[in-house]
Amino acid sequence: MEIQENNIQKKLNHRRLFIPLIIGLGTSAYFMQKAYHPELIDKLLNAKFHWILIGALFIIIRDLGYMYRIRIISKNKLSWYKSFEIIMLWEFGTAMMPAFVGGTGLAVVFLYREGFSAGKSSAYVLLTAVIDQFFYVWAVPTVVLIAGYSHVFPTMAEIFENYGGKSPFPFPLSTLLLLSYLINLFYCVVLSYTMFVNPHLIPRWIDKLFRVRILKRFHEPVMREVNNFTNAFYELKDYNKTFWIQLVGVTMIVWIGRFFLVNCLIEAIGIILVPDGAVITHAQIYGRLLVMWVIMHLSPTPGGAGIAEAIFPTFLGRYITSGMSATIALLWRLISYYPYLIIGSFILPRWIQKTSKRTPIE
Repeated sequence: MEIQENNIQKKLNHRRLFIPLIIGLGTSAYFMQKAYHPELIDKLLNAKFHWILIGALFIIIRDLGYMYRIRIISKNKLSWYKSFEIIMLWEFGTAMMPAFVGGTGLAVVFLYREGFSAGKSSAYVLLTAVIDQFFYVWAVPTVVLIAGYSHVFPTMAEIFENYGGKSPFPFPLSTLLLLSYLINLFYCVVLSYTMFVNPHLIPRWIDKLFRVRILKRFHEPVMREVNNFTNAFYELKDYNKTFWIQLVGVTMIVWIGRFFLVNCLIEAIGIILVPDGAVITHAQIYGRLLVMWVIMHLSPTPGGAGIAEAIFPTFLGRYITSGMSATIALLWRLISYYPYLIIGSFILPRWIQKTSKRTPIE
């Protein structure tokens, strides 16, 4: 598997850095000026800044969790510093690529250049994706049970009324999200069966595909990497219970850190409590963020830029002091999105040069 430097640089070109910045910041500016009134400045100055710091701490915990996870999956063959580079580049790639594409494909490239075979790189990245999906499949019904179905899913009317119109659709938003949930569940079940129960199915299918005359010349190198991929999963099947407990545990920590930043920012600016109390309210907010995550990942813009800022007030405005939704959305993205654009752009050139002479990892 040959991966050239210019392929990575082309996908993550510094000139493309301005696209998500312009879209995201422009969208935030539009909604902020639309909701602006002088009292908002006083509310922002009177914010509980310790909650903002706690939210930032959740992001640091999330990144440390990602680093620890890639280390244990690779049997600690990546140092903490290399894990830091991989995760920062992974987040950078995710922020730069269209949201529906994500940074998964680039993550395979990053691991390959660090010395893993293409098959093992693909297997490790796919495992992280499946574990993440399993968390989502578990988290949605859990939050719905705690927070209540009607509080987690905003109605179509609620969404379109915020933009001055009524819903043009005859069905509720929850119908679309239930369909998305079932697709994710099916994806998890099929991949889990293929990866952990019958890994030999993958090479069998690909072997047949690459025996077609037009693809036959690629058969040998492709099957070599497919076998590496399959062997990686046979190795994973033999890992002890401690490995799987650590993997699931750190994934839960990562996802809690991913979304609880928003809960902290809402606490900082001023949360509007419902009669059920703060705990239930925070569960509702977390549930709506899970729903938002699905919609953001349908976005064609880099890292969901613009879409995230636009739908934030619709999904979470009911929990936020009037007029502050767009400001909190901007703070959320300033802490959880834009830093990776900056950090990744600094790390990438040096990392490409450092990994140009690839040393295979056994």
